[in-house]
Amino acid sequence: MTTRQYSSVIAHSTDAEFRAWGLEFKTELLAAGLVQTADTGQIDWATVVRPVTAVNAGYEMYRFSDALQATAPVFIKIEYGSSSATAGRPAITITVGTATNGAGTLSGTVSTARQVCSSATSVTTGTAFLTQICHADGYLGVSFKQGVYSYGAPCFWVGRTCDSAGAPTGVGVHVATLNGGTAAGTFLSQSL
Repeated sequence: MTTRQYSSVIAHSTDAEFRAWGLEFKTELLAAGLVQTADTGQIDWATVVRPVTAVNAGYEMYRFSDALQATAPVFIKIEYGSSSATAGRPAITITVGTATNGAGTLSGTVSTARQVCSSATSVTTGTAFLTQICHADGYLGVSFKQGVYSYGAPCFWVGRTCDSAGAPTGVGVHVATLNGGTAAGTFLSQSL
């Protein structure tokens, strides 16, 4: 298991601020051991511009690196954008599927798109907030910018089903999200 944690400000009023928090998040996901796919059209953190209200500027596609990925694949699409309330607040949306077309479209979709950062996100340039990432074979858990959101940290968890000994299986996958700006949470369990 690999865990990563970092503290930084969350600001989203300029292109540079959007690029900073997005690239930082990507860097930490990779450092935790998640594998980014070669899908075309993924976000370019050197050139992307902060999107307008309720728009995603781009995506990244990730996959698990465990032995089950060959026979029971799990792909995680992370989209970066601006919230539905204002372009000055960040948004992260995840979708989980079992295949990708190589250009950012999931198929065999396990979950619909779930936004985990919402309109109640506060932004600040002076206070650092903790993000924690945990990655193990067949599992990813993220708690983003703890303390900056009105209902707690936006979180998401993607994990394979496990056998009675706790070992991951290719039988199914669980997806859970908690939107930090509302009390809304979701849970989905799906066969692979």
